[in-house]
Amino acid sequence: MKKLNKLELTVIEMLLENNNCTNFKEQVKDIRVISREMTGVGFFTTLYTTKDFSCQKKTFKVGNVHAEINDLKYGAGFLLYIENNGLKMLEGYSYDEKWPIKITNFSLNKI
Repeated sequence: MKKLNKLELTVIEMLLENNNCTNFKEQVKDIRVISREMTGVGFFTTLYTTKDFSCQKKTFKVGNVHAEINDLKYGAGFLLYIENNGLKMLEGYSYDEKWPIKITNFSLNKI
């Protein structure tokens, strides 16, 4: 299995901070990528981890991060899907623009 790339890891860490979940930092260290599907306007990264964490809700999604990314005029958004207290998928998407072939720089903001 593959490891998360720098963008994916940074986005997941920011999405999970301050979400009243315990042990997520331990789970993040253990994440592996099952698959990464590029859609042309973003991606779906299916995740695997052996460590669960505890949240008030067992199944939910978080999407309060915006990114400025090279070659994206309007930036990008993300959704992290949590199912049964486990990280399942990270979705990244542009706003009606082609996703860059190579990400050379990015900055993240909470929204």
